[in-house]
Amino acid sequence: MGWLSSLTRKLSGIDALARQDYEHLILENFGQGCLELALKTGGGLDALANPILRKATSGIPYGVWCGLWPVSSYNVHVERTARGAVIVLSTGFLQAIVDFTYLVLNQVELDYDPQPPKRIPQGDVTKYLLRIAEATQPPIKVFVPPVGGLPGTLFAEFSSMAETRSRLFAEIVRSSIGFAIAHEVAHIRLGHLDRPTIRAGPNNHKGQDPLPEDRRKLVNLLFSWSEEIDADAEALRIMVGMPRRYWDENYWEIPYFGAVVFADLTDAVFKPEGVQRYPHPILRRSAAIGTVNSKSRPLEFPICEPLVRTIEILRYGPEVRADMTALNRIYAWGLEFKADERPRGTIVEGVRVRTLDQIDAFIAADFARARASVAYLGIAARGVSRLLSAPDRIEFAIYYDSFRRKFGLHQEWAEADRLIRLAITDLDLTLELWRRSVVQSNQV
Repeated sequence: MGWLSSLTRKLSGIDALARQDYEHLILENFGQGCLELALKTGGGLDALANPILRKATSGIPYGVWCGLWPVSSYNVHVERTARGAVIVLSTGFLQAIVDFTYLVLNQVELDYDPQPPKRIPQGDVTKYLLRIAEATQPPIKVFVPPVGGLPGTLFAEFSSMAETRSRLFAEIVRSSIGFAIAHEVAHIRLGHLDRPTIRAGPNNHKGQDPLPEDRRKLVNLLFSWSEEIDADAEALRIMVGMPRRYWDENYWEIPYFGAVVFADLTDAVFKPEGVQRYPHPILRRSAAIGTVNSKSRPLEFPICEPLVRTIEILRYGPEVRADMTALNRIYAWGLEFKADERPRGTIVEGVRVRTLDQIDAFIAADFARARASVAYLGIAARGVSRLLSAPDRIEFAIYYDSFRRKFGLHQEWAEADRLIRLAITDLDLTLELWRRSVVQSNQV
């Protein structure tokens, strides 16, 4: 079946078939009572999902349906079904979006804010962030939102938000849920659900049995890190391309809110379990925004930037100011570096990839030049927008790691490392970002 317009899809009943598959999944997993509850309470989700599906699925040759998964776990996934594909968002995910957005907006400092809220004490923030993650953990229970709406926040004991923040709250929640839906649609559009390994198994040659259904479903839910990066960028393209009437015209940044919140919340929920199923959230948002954002669009994000800063403080702790003496020292080292001498690479989905052997050879040739290159890249990474900083921070981390390996026993290493750490105070976070980047991941 070829290209289908929205009208053709409606007349053909192709999406109705996917909806029937969704209803079968709910019935099979939860029973008739939960199916009735899911259909009754899913109206709020339908209003968010249907415009995105109409926009993004016209070229998909089978039906796609998005529905509620009525449990408390954090669950967002897409799977192929007998007659199409089904996207499910759990109530636990919706609850986590509402609570995480409330927590961030409670803490963020906005340029225009005539009525700032009563903030959650900084010392309690980690406790509340953990509370959001724990609410999605076992024991898993059946959980549905109010009819036609979304769950209320767990943090209602704090003051309600004034008009400015209330509007932002609603738009960030809508953008985040919309981005999650678009991300799953992107997996379909990019062909991730129709790979031979997912449809039949990697060794399904003539005369062999196909991949068992339970194994096929498991593989269906686990994409490589590079596929996740691709789906993020495609999802952001879908969101940016939505008609203007879908968003509050006062906030052009709304489509970008979801890319930020979805990546960081997903990481925050899975990290307490020690699970690293996805690339680092800093990489995910940088790659998506850096890939999609055209040169014609301004790179200033007056609302997203403070949101990202607040999320990083919530998740990684208060910012540590750089030691100015150390900063001046490494700035002076950086001035000695000729940037065009370093090994070149190629851009892959917003991230510059370099050959590590070339970098090791470049670093090992001379201690002073190696120190200057690390200093230069560290200073450069500090000056990049938080939303787009991953490529610069990853490049700095690669050079720093090579410098450490090649000259860790050098007589001047200890002092150089001390000054670098005093000046680049998020060095450990940057190294973690590099370790969890698609550039280095063996999941590519």
